[in-house]
Amino acid sequence: MGKISSDARKKQITEQAVEIIHRIGFSGCSIRTISGEIGISEAAIYKHFESKEQIIISIFSQLESKFEPLESELSKIKDSKKKLEKFILFHLQLIEDNPRLSSLLFSEEIFKEHEVVSNKLKTLMKHRHRLLLSIISEAMSSGIMKKLDKEIVIGMIQGFIRHTILRWKLGGYAFSLTKTGRQFLLIINKILFRENLKITNCHSCDYRHTFPERFRGFLHSKQ
Repeated sequence: MGKISSDARKKQITEQAVEIIHRIGFSGCSIRTISGEIGISEAAIYKHFESKEQIIISIFSQLESKFEPLESELSKIKDSKKKLEKFILFHLQLIEDNPRLSSLLFSEEIFKEHEVVSNKLKTLMKHRHRLLLSIISEAMSSGIMKKLDKEIVIGMIQGFIRHTILRWKLGGYAFSLTKTGRQFLLIINKILFRENLKITNCHSCDYRHTFPERFRGFLHSKQ
């Protein structure tokens, strides 16, 4: 086998790490386990990453880069209702396309035992929170959304996304996240908005085009 590039090796290592976490949990993922499953030496991994924690941080950095196209797309949308629709469906589509990421994002071990990794994930979550807050603030300021407690609205939306992904994961990926998301949009339209929110037909809207080409095949297997 020929020598692969540094970037290709890093990608191989991070993808294998997510695979292991998905299969046996965060505590079961180690440099030794990763190297054994890839078929390279531990030293070969240490050439690219100082520790397991640095591998996980790299994965979160890749995840963070996936949100850049979303922000670009949101900046082009004038209607705050459509912005909220895109925000919710984008996140659900991301996990639906990359189901193994759900095991990483919902790992309690990360928050309890690994401060550096936990801080990276918290930074990512705070950025998502600020983006959602800006959409909700815009909708309320324009008068199309009812004047409600913004943090409660954010909690409702984020709680739905988290709960739905967890239910989907525990249920063996048996239903469509994006279809469920569209049903949720119909409900919050009745609760939050002063006018009816027109939901984009799911057959005519594909959010995959907003993802960088190099990420489209990232961990595509659902098992």
